[in-house]
Amino acid sequence: MNRTSEQEAIVSFNSGNALIDAGPGTGKTTTLIEFILEQVKTMPATNMCVLMFNSDIATEFTARIKAKRLADLPLIKTFHGFCYSVLRNSGHLNRIGFELNMDTGPFQLSLARSALKVIAANTRSKKIASVIGDSKTADTLLSFVGLVKAMMLPVKEVFNIMGINQTYSFLIPAFYEFEKARMAEKVLFFDDWCPETVALLRKDGQLRTLYQSKFSKILIDEFQDINASQYELVKLIKAQNTSLIAVGDIDQSIYSWRGSNPGFMLTFEKDFPPCTKLTLSKTFRYGHRLSLASNHLIVNNQERFDTLTVSAPGTPITNVEVCPTGTPAADVIESINKHLESGGQPADCAVLIRRWSQSMLFELSFLLRRVPYKMPPEFALPNTREIKLLTTLLTFVTGNDKVLDSEARSTLIFDLLRFPHTYVPNKKLMELSRRLSGIDVEHWVSAIDTIQLADTTSKTRYENVRERLYIIDTLKGVKDASALDVFDAYLDESNMSEWLANSATSDAELAEAEERFNSLATVLRSLKLSPADALSYFQRLINLSQQQTKNNYGVTLTTIFRSKGCEYDLVLLPFWDADTMPIKKKSETGLGVDEEEERRLAYVGMTRAKKTVRIFHAKAQDGEHHLTKASKFIRESEIDLSIALCNAVTERTELPERSTPTSLRYHEAMVAQR
Repeated sequence: MNRTSEQEAIVSFNSGNALIDAGPGTGKTTTLIEFILEQVKTMPATNMCVLMFNSDIATEFTARIKAKRLADLPLIKTFHGFCYSVLRNSGHLNRIGFELNMDTGPFQLSLARSALKVIAANTRSKKIASVIGDSKTADTLLSFVGLVKAMMLPVKEVFNIMGINQTYSFLIPAFYEFEKARMAEKVLFFDDWCPETVALLRKDGQLRTLYQSKFSKILIDEFQDINASQYELVKLIKAQNTSLIAVGDIDQSIYSWRGSNPGFMLTFEKDFPPCTKLTLSKTFRYGHRLSLASNHLIVNNQERFDTLTVSAPGTPITNVEVCPTGTPAADVIESINKHLESGGQPADCAVLIRRWSQSMLFELSFLLRRVPYKMPPEFALPNTREIKLLTTLLTFVTGNDKVLDSEARSTLIFDLLRFPHTYVPNKKLMELSRRLSGIDVEHWVSAIDTIQLADTTSKTRYENVRERLYIIDTLKGVKDASALDVFDAYLDESNMSEWLANSATSDAELAEAEERFNSLATVLRSLKLSPADALSYFQRLINLSQQQTKNNYGVTLTTIFRSKGCEYDLVLLPFWDADTMPIKKKSETGLGVDEEEERRLAYVGMTRAKKTVRIFHAKAQDGEHHLTKASKFIRESEIDLSIALCNAVTERTELPERSTPTSLRYHEAMVAQR
């Protein structure tokens, strides 16, 4: 490899602690491998420990090291893998009688549901009880449990820091109930491994000394993703004379929602003196226009280093385009088609969204226009709650439920009565659904009245159930209504908006739910189909979606979060609107949005591109400034100035009259490269 001076400084570094600030596409992984190869010339490879966050990346990194045919390999582990080894090899598990459990689903969910049942039994609010009984609440509890353990803070403090809706304050006692159940089962789940290892090493000085004596060098990749528990672990296994090398990019720290804390990069030099600060600032991924635009954006953050990422000499031009649109899906597809017509491949393209709720509009459009795409199946149409609601509602309105067996019909009735929830306990609701499954829709209301009259000893009230059944019966009798009319009427008469606002875990979750409904309404409005035709149409789309996600080929449709570490020739960034990027607070219960993290997210999205990045925003009204409805991040990126300056320097023409401190710095860097 022909190293830059920055890469050479890292590869040859051999004294004390180091913090390496590595920008996007700067050859970080290759440089780290070269660093390891250089180190093992003068020390046993087994004296080095490499800690990573992602098992796939760790596996790939190990394979690349093995390809160098070293006699011995460094210890290359994820943080969880390292903790797994400590807990097993130390004999700690035998002493406490616990076992390590890799379950990420059924077992933990069962404990979470049991914990929630305990809380539900002690609440007097029917609304809170219905939220607790919602199927997604167990997942919410598990996420909260993971956050508490990652952040190593008191439970109430984590609840407040994360801005969770006060309706979900039951998560605090539910955390303790979950922990009580976990302790009774004598298991350590994935989220427990690191905190348990930290507690063990704090308590057992002999074991701590053993691990401190193992490694003369510890290398941590993607350090910006570290959480409090992992940071404490690093402090415990590092001896006074151990060299600690942390590599990361604080400008790409986007996982605070799962406990990551970019502040640890800023305090690293103070926490681990003496420390040498090194940089990788020459990107080989994208050209000057995007480099300057992305620098213009990210310098607005305060929680960062004063680093400027500059395109390396010879890096091809990267086009940066801003597109006002009233039809984002159509314009995204047009961009993809032009790319394909020019000889590009679907796999070269990525549509990177802010949140999964935005994927529905694009997936539906891709299916309609036969654009091949790939996305995680769990977020695809068949698993979308709003799509299920639409098809279930239309099944009853069109009378197609009559061909279903009793069990299938019962399941659909149960689903309808829970979305929005009718505030009847799920067990009772399932019983009602079974009884109604053998009765025609037009007789449901009278049937529920009969059930209510007969159930004189029960405290359960069925008014909401009766009202919901009446809505469905009424919609079935409406003639010449479109599918959109039926769907809108159901959402309005069932008070869906109010229920969503009350049941959402956070402002972000509320925004996602609203966005999915809006996307579905947009598609229904364009299709103008009858309920029967719409039902058939969406059932076919669901089948096509299942086939497409199995193929795993085509345009990548994913979130910016999941795109980190990836790169594409064409990157399309839709919905960069004033109220979407950054997300705006939607209720008084939340603590607001971390705008700096939102800006880092935008930065990550932009810097995935190699040849072209195209940013779409809502079109302004006539007479308004063209960026009135655009994200502030587009204005901060100074795209026109960035293009003009880079063109002028490259073509050696007159520089733009206007400048910024960042453009002046970048101009100096470009001139220095000539």
